[in-house]
Formats: sequence, C-alpha cells, structure tokens
Amino acid sequence: MFTVKIELDGKLVCARTANRIAGGIGKLSLYVIDDGTVIEHHYDHGAAALVIKMLANVKNTLKCAHERKIKSFDRKLKRIAEDDNQ
Repeated sequence: MFTVKIELDGKLVCARTANRIAGGIGKLSLYVIDDGTVIEHHYDHGAAALVIKMLANVKNTLKCAHERKIKSFDRKLKRIAEDDNQ
C-alpha cells in the first residue's frame, strides 16, 4: 500500500492510497487507487512518478472545487452590489 497526503497549514487537503495488484520490481505494475481508478506504473520509474499519476485526478477535482468557490463568491459580491444600488 502506498499513501500520499497533502496538508496545508496542518489541515488535510487530500489523500490518495494505491495498492499494487499486479507486477513488481523491474516490471510494469497495476495499481488500484482508493477512488477505483486503475493506473499503470513501471515499478522502476520510482515513487515520485507514481505520486504524479495518483494525484492527476485530485488536481482536477480541487480545481473544480476552487472554481465553484470563486463563482459563489462572485455571485455574493454581485448581490451585495445590487442591494447597495437600490
């Protein structure tokens, strides 16, 4: 089992766990990530390359969450501006 955690100011932002289900040293391996995604990774390419693959989906998920927060904030600012104009 391989786990990656990212914390910001001591607060957990995300975590991913991968289990190798096939392969091994010197071979192309298959890993299943905790979200059910199966990824291929050559064992000899190292842990950093595996982490990049594991976090690829997290990057998109966090980006979408961030964009939703910005849109929500923009809507709130617009409502405040409209209220001020009335």
